[in-house]
Amino acid sequence: MPEPIPAAGYPFAGMLYTVTNFKDLAAPVGKSLSVVLGISIATIVPLLLMTFNQQSKLVARFLRSIDPRLGALSVLGVRLATWIALLLCMGEASLAVWVVLGNRLDATRAGLFDEVLLRHAHVDIGPFVEDPAHALPPHKVDKQQKTLRDLAQLATHRSNVTDIVRRPARAAVGFALEFVPVVGPLAYAYLEGERTAIEAHHRLFKLKNMSPDERAKWILARRNEYSQFGFVAAALETVPLLGTITKFTNAVGAALWAADMERRQATVRASRGIGGERHGKETGKSIPGRTGNKKPFTQ
Repeated sequence: MPEPIPAAGYPFAGMLYTVTNFKDLAAPVGKSLSVVLGISIATIVPLLLMTFNQQSKLVARFLRSIDPRLGALSVLGVRLATWIALLLCMGEASLAVWVVLGNRLDATRAGLFDEVLLRHAHVDIGPFVEDPAHALPPHKVDKQQKTLRDLAQLATHRSNVTDIVRRPARAAVGFALEFVPVVGPLAYAYLEGERTAIEAHHRLFKLKNMSPDERAKWILARRNEYSQFGFVAAALETVPLLGTITKFTNAVGAALWAADMERRQATVRASRGIGGERHGKETGKSIPGRTGNKKPFTQ
């Protein structure tokens, strides 16, 4: 069986999958995207009218402080400071949208994740089993109890009250770092990467009925992969305007990754004689997984 692609490749796989299956995936996100587009336009126009000139001057001053030549540098006949100020306004509009509509759009992304994982990938979502290929040595578990507690907290969906505080705080950090061209967004992606990846799999953990401890051990055993996926996904989400779309394609990529992970879990369960029936946490009823023989998303 071909090996799944590296974790860092799944955000791009999500883009490709979305393009090639656009008709099937358009319905879950079409309404939300139209709302996002409307609010983005309603936000960016006042930003351009009221803050663009000030931001352009501020960026020019910052560039000159680095190197006087940067202040006079032009790209396609337009000053670099002007381009950066325009990108900043776009980024600010995107941040405003996700602060206001974050919970609704998160629900849309969760629906998109389910659509790809359960209907398109055709995998059985079964109970969590420890994978020998990702087994944690006992001494490593003992030494990283605090890390496990932190990961368990990250891997458990927060309440709406917490989201009200957390989302604007993260948006403020991202906004501040956007003032540093290139380096700022990459720094934000590095800081937020692991959280982004873990949150992308909240739905998988819920479908598998995993306890907080199981979620933490799952992530710790695959921490490098989650860091790789998260860095790329978070970096793509910082791109002005495109970032709004990549938040959805990243959900698709996370589902493709989850499908390949779950195929591996199914192999381990089969070797131990464990069935592949998943149990619906929301309803308390068992929901049979869908059997399929699709291959992993490979290079």
